[in-house]
Amino acid sequence: MKAVVDRNEFAEALRKAGRALSMKTVGTLNGYRISFRSDGKSYITGTSGICRVRALFEADVETEFEIVVAQEVCEIASRLAGADIAIEESGDELNIRSGKTRVKIPVLEMEPPDYRTAYGEGGFEAEALAAAVHGVEHALAPEAAQNVMLTSIKLNISNDGLRMEALDGIRIAVRGEAEGNELLIPGAAMKVAASLFKGAVKVEYTDDVVTFSDKDTIMDCSRNQFKAFNTSKILADTDVIADISFNRMELMQAIQLVMVITTNESAKKIWLMVENGTVSLSSSTRKGGIDTDLDASINGDTTLSPILLNGKFLLEALKSVEDDEIVLEFRGCKAPIIMRGEGYVELILPCYPNA
Repeated sequence: MKAVVDRNEFAEALRKAGRALSMKTVGTLNGYRISFRSDGKSYITGTSGICRVRALFEADVETEFEIVVAQEVCEIASRLAGADIAIEESGDELNIRSGKTRVKIPVLEMEPPDYRTAYGEGGFEAEALAAAVHGVEHALAPEAAQNVMLTSIKLNISNDGLRMEALDGIRIAVRGEAEGNELLIPGAAMKVAASLFKGAVKVEYTDDVVTFSDKDTIMDCSRNQFKAFNTSKILADTDVIADISFNRMELMQAIQLVMVITTNESAKKIWLMVENGTVSLSSSTRKGGIDTDLDASINGDTTLSPILLNGKFLLEALKSVEDDEIVLEFRGCKAPIIMRGEGYVELILPCYPNA
């Protein structure tokens, strides 16, 4: 059984499918399933414990066949010099030839997962998908947390677009404003989806699987069965005692300055103070202390109780948006700070002084 493929197109399909194989999760398989079809819709599949990526490519095929080969075939294909690659299955070996180069690799045995037919669907542009994922991923808990709610992204899809939310127990990040069907999807899978697609992206889902696809790439991922978290109450724009406007870059520089002497890498604690209309940031450790005043515009109370924040988290929230001017909403020293703008919301809980 033989096939001839364009080297660049074949290598790109391998690269896309390899995004699933790059995920170090339980159940990740070590090879590619390559399906050569005579209808022009050949595809390569990479499968991990939480997602499966299928990338389409064109092939000149005499007889349809399917093989599973090791991951090394991706690097081999990218390094071949010829414009085309001739592929032939011979028993338990795959013979690859391109230009002056001949390669033999073993054929593996592997069964892909079987997914059900979708009953719901939606869609949006790939650019919007990528922007939303990149906007909320900083608020995901590390995979090591092993908490489905904290390592997942909630995706709302409707005819009006999409909305994504992520939370790690200390902060919440939201992108988009659409309200619709809620899907709770592993954050790691959404990061893969953000880099795979171009143009219009279609979304289909069942009770346990979500499928993203464009014209030449398909990604299946698990859908978490837990009820999606509800953040509407905590994100409501009520009980605000002061709105403070900052230049985003100046605030970021001030945070980086006062964090210089903080010692805990995971919790860079800084104080934000508002007194008699003056806004300042400070930090104090055994190494010394730093405080700096900020140019800010206050709408509301001009003196507030000092609030202790994780400077690292506040900095990540600021880096995730592009607005020149940002507004922080204050509700008291024990209430979360919320940064709200067009198409985004960021929430950060205060720290406890001795935590």
